[in-house]
Amino acid sequence: MHQMLTQLKLARIREIHQDWLDRAAETQMPYPDFLRGLLQEELLAREVLDGALHRHGVAAELMNIGLESRSTGEAVLAAAKAQGCDLLVKGAFTQSRLRQMIFGGTTSHILANAELPVLMAH
Repeated sequence: MHQMLTQLKLARIREIHQDWLDRAAETQMPYPDFLRGLLQEELLAREVLDGALHRHGVAAELMNIGLESRSTGEAVLAAAKAQGCDLLVKGAFTQSRLRQMIFGGTTSHILANAELPVLMAH
């Protein structure tokens, strides 16, 4: 079963990578430049979010969390605990039932295992 799940995850990674290659080809942009553009968009979004939070008096620190062979839900909860957070704010969206069964659901894991209040937004 584990090997099948690993193969499915690798297939999804290949699918995402191929999608990026296709989008880069459509824009006629060299692939490294296309990836750089995606990274710049993410950095800009982080700056906008950080600025909005600070303008409203929220002392938030944006951070990247390494999975270190954990699920995303486990990694988020571990980071919140390590930082001494007293509230976790999380966006929620649904996946297909099959995808959630195969890959698990971050939202489900956090709701089932959180030891701190969680504010969900959809």
